[in-house]
Amino acid sequence: MQRQPVTFKKLLFPVDFSPLSAQTAAFVREIAQHYQSELHLVHVMDATKSPWAMAPMQPDLVGGVWIDIGLRAETYAAEWEETKRRSVDQLKQFFPEYWEGLNLRFRVVEGEPAGQILEYAKENGVDLIMMPTHGHGPFRRFLLGSVTAKVLHDAPCHVWTDSHFSEEPDKESKVPRHVLCAVDLSPHSVDLIAWTMAFAKQWNAEVRLVHAVPSAQHVPLQPDDTFTRFLVEEAKKHLETLQHRLNIDLGACVLGGEISAVVREAALRHQADVIILGPTEHHGYLGRLRSHGYNIVRDAPCPVIRM
Repeated sequence: MQRQPVTFKKLLFPVDFSPLSAQTAAFVREIAQHYQSELHLVHVMDATKSPWAMAPMQPDLVGGVWIDIGLRAETYAAEWEETKRRSVDQLKQFFPEYWEGLNLRFRVVEGEPAGQILEYAKENGVDLIMMPTHGHGPFRRFLLGSVTAKVLHDAPCHVWTDSHFSEEPDKESKVPRHVLCAVDLSPHSVDLIAWTMAFAKQWNAEVRLVHAVPSAQHVPLQPDDTFTRFLVEEAKKHLETLQHRLNIDLGACVLGGEISAVVREAALRHQADVIILGPTEHHGYLGRLRSHGYNIVRDAPCPVIRM
């Protein structure tokens, strides 16, 4: 199986100055250094939170025109521009020690966050967007921020999402040594496995495959687990056939159950540093995984790369 080298020439790191962004910075640094990427640090000023949008409005008794009842329009505009200037300065001071020696770009844009991130990625030819999910600790498994969800679905490039169990920045090295590839046994699994192996080779990392058999999760009126075991064994045979066709022999985990739960269990069992998923439904394939991609990201105990 021929494997093209994985390259990330341009990275986009959306920064909202939260503790979660700070924690993600260590991963961003590692990837940018390894691939000698051009790193774009971008902050989005949410237009819905601008003074223009938040100012109370009522009719002017003289002209009958809607104007603000507090500061004048020019004052709001000046304040917004000052906030933008401060955001640029804040972005340049966002853990500057992380970015020493890197090729950096700083940009502050205005608008709806997810839309601006996607537009920036498209216009600037970004290869990988790296961003945190929302939520942390025990609450993270119930949350996937709307911005992250939209970017995962619509991004024109790979998306890397972090997992968070602490709000404290972690400055330790984040080199992936154990990579878990979630496959669905469709024909497109060939491309997914090839990309995963190329990625892992660059980091000298071990690759394992995981496949979930959702139909084996529960069989009504089944007196024992005979049929469940049959489904799992059939899936194992298909996976062995796929590996034989690709001339590879990787460790594999095949379990019956809900997809995100199976992937999470395999990641924990094999101490995965990163999980690789195929594209979401919007991008064409991932089989049964496509409708479960968000759940996998939400439940993952480690970062996830969506191709």
